[in-house]
Amino acid sequence: MNSTSPGPRIHTSDTAEEAPHHCLGAHLAKLEMKALFRAMLTRLGGVRTSGTAVLVDSNFDNRVGALPFTFGRNHPNGPR
Repeated sequence: MNSTSPGPRIHTSDTAEEAPHHCLGAHLAKLEMKALFRAMLTRLGGVRTSGTAVLVDSNFDNRVGALPFTFGRNHPNGPR
């Protein structure tokens, strides 16, 4: 055994939901984010993309790294 090895990993995921011991604050954080986005959309109007999504180059997951968007009341999916 190498004395400089970090030893076994405790978990294999960096997300709160996939770890063996679920983060106690994950549910509250989700509720807070939903409330934040709901309030932003109510105040700022609709939202739509204003550019092309940039995907993260990864062998482990398929996620969006950047997605430009704009808010505004004149958007087709926003309040009038």
